[in-house]
Amino acid sequence: MTDAIELGTHPAPPSAKLACGAGLLSVEDLHGLLERPDEGFALVDPLSGRYIHLSNAGAALLGQNAEDQLGEHSPWLIRERGAVMHMKFSGREFSYRTTEVRGAALDAIAVQFRDVTLERRRERQLRAFSVAAAASAFATTLPSVLNGLAEQVRRTARMGSCTFLLYDDDGHLHLSGTAGSYPHSTDYTDRLIECRALGAPLLSDEVVHTRRVRVESGWRRRTLEDPRFAPIHAMSEASDWDTIVVVPLQVRGTIVGVFNGFYPPGGEPEPEDIAFLTSIADHAAVAVGMFNARAALEDQVARTERGRMARDLHDTVSQLLYAVSSHAAALDAETTNRTVPEALESHIKQIRALAAEAFGSMRTLLDGVRGLAHSGALADAVMRHLALAQALGCSTELIACPAPASLPVHVEEQLLRVAQEAINNVVRHAPGAHVDVTLASDDAGWCVTIADNGPGFEVDAPALRWLGLDGMRERMQAVGGTLSIHSSTSGTTVRAQIPSAVYL
Repeated sequence: MTDAIELGTHPAPPSAKLACGAGLLSVEDLHGLLERPDEGFALVDPLSGRYIHLSNAGAALLGQNAEDQLGEHSPWLIRERGAVMHMKFSGREFSYRTTEVRGAALDAIAVQFRDVTLERRRERQLRAFSVAAAASAFATTLPSVLNGLAEQVRRTARMGSCTFLLYDDDGHLHLSGTAGSYPHSTDYTDRLIECRALGAPLLSDEVVHTRRVRVESGWRRRTLEDPRFAPIHAMSEASDWDTIVVVPLQVRGTIVGVFNGFYPPGGEPEPEDIAFLTSIADHAAVAVGMFNARAALEDQVARTERGRMARDLHDTVSQLLYAVSSHAAALDAETTNRTVPEALESHIKQIRALAAEAFGSMRTLLDGVRGLAHSGALADAVMRHLALAQALGCSTELIACPAPASLPVHVEEQLLRVAQEAINNVVRHAPGAHVDVTLASDDAGWCVTIADNGPGFEVDAPALRWLGLDGMRERMQAVGGTLSIHSSTSGTTVRAQIPSAVYL
């Protein structure tokens, strides 16, 4: 199409004829010359922006009746000439180009347009896949991958909100990725579990069982009318969505969770959207499998290296300490029935005590280096360390709830190291204090709390960096957890937390 179509000078009514050369050119003739089968065509008055003509093909693309639109305002921006522009209309996307039509009979703007909804959607989907792939390659935790993926999906698929729900081996739900305003509560999965207990038909459970995509229009309204969904009524009332689409996450034949997409009123997923969401779900499932496999490999490598270090320590330093302890004991026995200077006798006893303490500390260190034998051994390991603290003058108590088997061993070991460091700080800097260690787990995650009634300290004081606080924080960050420390003159509380969404 040229940027301007020159018409002749024969006068004719705008609705019937355009002048062209020596004869008359009807609007239909011009339409036939300019319109392609897959495009719409319109003539628009340049002053009012109203339709002079709209082809039947164009009306069909716009979902309108051609005759009804004559004289009505058109949606096209006609200020630019020749450039390809884009516009959204009635939920569809169009590209269009405007051209001047000049002549004595009529001045008009010709508009050629076509529906590019599918093309633009595919472009956004490809971009979303590219961003998701890049995020997966550099992310350090599973929630960071799924949160980023959820945001890309929400923007691309034109939905209000979306979530990734993961299932552990016991069927517990964990919210591991979300975007948008729904759900806006951290206890969303707890409320879903309450709904399940009341007999509510959770679509996520059904999809896990059937392994099929489920689309339900009006689901928000139906859940609000069902008393079995009462635990989530408040958050549903505060949200504006209507249709839900649930897609299974499957990796190597195992369902590991579901993707939930929440569409606003009037928004429905089309077949192309379902295909896109299914592909995204496959990508998310692979990410879940990849992170689980990586965690298992890291655990195996770490345990192998710790075993090697434990053997080396046992064969060298431990043997030397045992020899020192034995010689100190022999020297003490030799001088028992002899008259020796009091100072020498005191030094001998001190050497023997120090050697025994060093040997005991080495055995404790070896236990720590070897690591936990299996998941769930955290409580036993903490109890052994509390026994050592008790032997050194502290009173202790352990309140333990065994961690679920889904918590990897290497994560429990990091929790153990934090507990050991905190207990050691009490023994060294608050001798005689009481120490409580609480191990707790629920659907929200795992938590180790170490509390003492010592004199406390200033948490942010630079001079106290040797307490190992930075190291404890780094341990928690390495496994996707958090560490909080509160201290006052009445005691100190150290809390290490691992969200359930990080490790399933």
